[in-house]
Amino acid sequence: MTQTEIRATPAGPAAFDVEHPSPGDGEIVVATRAVALDASDLDAPTDHAIGCAFSGEIVEVGTGVERDLIGTNVVALGYQPCGTCSRCRDRATTACSRMELRGRSLGGGLAETVALDGGEVLPIPPGVSLEDAALTHTLARAIRAARRGRGRGGDHVAVLGTTPLALAMATVALAAGYGRVAHVGGDTAQAERGVRSAPTPTESTGWEELRSWLGGYGPDVAFECSGDPASRLAAIELVGPAGSVVLATESQEPVPMDINLLVMGDKRVRGARMYTQEDAAAALAMIEHGRVDVSALIAATTDVDTLLASAQSAVLSRSHSTLVRWPAERNGRA
Repeated sequence: MTQTEIRATPAGPAAFDVEHPSPGDGEIVVATRAVALDASDLDAPTDHAIGCAFSGEIVEVGTGVERDLIGTNVVALGYQPCGTCSRCRDRATTACSRMELRGRSLGGGLAETVALDGGEVLPIPPGVSLEDAALTHTLARAIRAARRGRGRGGDHVAVLGTTPLALAMATVALAAGYGRVAHVGGDTAQAERGVRSAPTPTESTGWEELRSWLGGYGPDVAFECSGDPASRLAAIELVGPAGSVVLATESQEPVPMDINLLVMGDKRVRGARMYTQEDAAAALAMIEHGRVDVSALIAATTDVDTLLASAQSAVLSRSHSTLVRWPAERNGRA
């Protein structure tokens, strides 16, 4: 039996017919209901379905998995650690040396059904919709970064980047009880939620104005959420003395810098490559209890057929997520 999955191609998202997955030992099959996409999902055409952030319903289980789970609404983790490298053996799975990402090296959620290991999903609380739960992946990454920043209540924060992660980071920073939150490169709509949107300063006076608003010496914590070398360097320059910089996005590009920026300022730089199950559970809890405004992270809501029929540039945003619904009747599971 075959099913449809959506892949990235040079011409945009396209449908492909593939074999319907069968669950192996310890695996489940999830019927996709909602996927949170952005333009970066189309940047690297692959032989897999795109979409690392998705939710759905368990419709099949393999051996070793309780059949009572069929019908459960779940959200998928967006990555898979190898489980065997030295880092995984030390329980540092977020730093796995052979980590695979959904929608890149592994099949993503934009398919009728997806086979997953039973440990790769979390049950969705009854009060959380499948659509809102699809944002768990992005919020969990922001929660992980916030924890790596080791800030305290009242600390001032700067978020750099014009990505869905940056939006989630500003939202999580507010919910976590930080003081002032500035989003460098953010949109003005955030002001209603208490986030100051700041243009990227091009002169020293621009930096000084932002530092002044953030306590005089700059933010206590700066979160860089784009991976751009210039933005990473800006985060290190902007953060105040003895402050922390969290690089929340993986990048292959080097950052040319004077190491004395760290030494003379007694600054700390940490990475936040991926999140844990605990971080994902915390994200679901924040959604469940209304501590985050999920709608602020979404540019538009559409369905899979509209996605395929629309021009690539008209559907997906660089700065926000687009919520793509896969209707139950579309895969015969109404």
